[in-house]
Amino acid sequence: LAEIGFSSPDVVRFVTDRMASTDWLERLSAVDCAVQSGDPGATPLLAGRLKDPVWQVRISAAHGLGVVRAKESVPALISALGSEERLRIRKTIGESLFRLTGEDFGDTRELWERWWREHGDGFELPAKAPERKEAPRGGERRTVATFYGVPVDSDRVVFVLDVSSSMGRSGFGEETSELDRAVKETLKVVKALPPSARANVVVFETEIRTWKRGLTTLGTSARKALERFLSGQRPSGSTNLHDALETALLMRDVETIYLLSDGEPTAGRVTGDDEIVEAVRRLNRDTRAAVHCVSLGGDSRLLRRIAEATMGTYVQR
Repeated sequence: LAEIGFSSPDVVRFVTDRMASTDWLERLSAVDCAVQSGDPGATPLLAGRLKDPVWQVRISAAHGLGVVRAKESVPALISALGSEERLRIRKTIGESLFRLTGEDFGDTRELWERWWREHGDGFELPAKAPERKEAPRGGERRTVATFYGVPVDSDRVVFVLDVSSSMGRSGFGEETSELDRAVKETLKVVKALPPSARANVVVFETEIRTWKRGLTTLGTSARKALERFLSGQRPSGSTNLHDALETALLMRDVETIYLLSDGEPTAGRVTGDDEIVEAVRRLNRDTRAAVHCVSLGGDSRLLRRIAEATMGTYVQR
């Protein structure tokens, strides 16, 4: 249907009906269809899902409006900032507005509204979506911390940490191991998250271990328990990346995953790059979690592909 496009009345009618379905997975599929079509005629349908009761539908619509690119998307996205409470979706709205306008006011509705009042009438879309080169001029990012330089813009997060044998090595001229640094970095973020935030940690080598069965509210006692869990980890075994990511993606209500690894997969049910990326796409089809990937020691094509497939960020450290 996406390939046929929204010039077909039958496609428009079919997708419109699915957008109004009581089944949120049907609405999500309809949003995907509209985005994949790339047809500006889909803009009103996508804008209508910015207030969907299911967050996966809202974030897909917000991201999609930045992909489809139509002038009418700008006021719709600005308006959505007034009612959206989820930090990750607000960030996505800000990113889509940046792609549409070339302006960068983060997720601050008041700044966007002022700019649109002054420039909206004569506004023309840039010929191509701009690339980000610096932080927003005046917009609030609502970033509570960074994980190896990647902003933490969500309060429903899972950290997936490589604790294989190679994580026991130290950097040049350093006494602390990569695992020590990973533990310190994770605890720094957890400390900065608000008390209402929910989080979990998955550590992986040949085997997979989780701190809790699912996302857990980060009260004082929980933070202390997590510190004990992480402090007890020791580097050992191989790199079972697929099974660790699968564990995280299957956790209920996860929004954002921070994956840290220093090597190629060498254990688990799936070890091939193509197979792992396809498995992540499949597992994340309904979850819509962003997987931000941090590669230690060298560039990782696999981690880069995982980030690209999930609206995540990839960094090498």
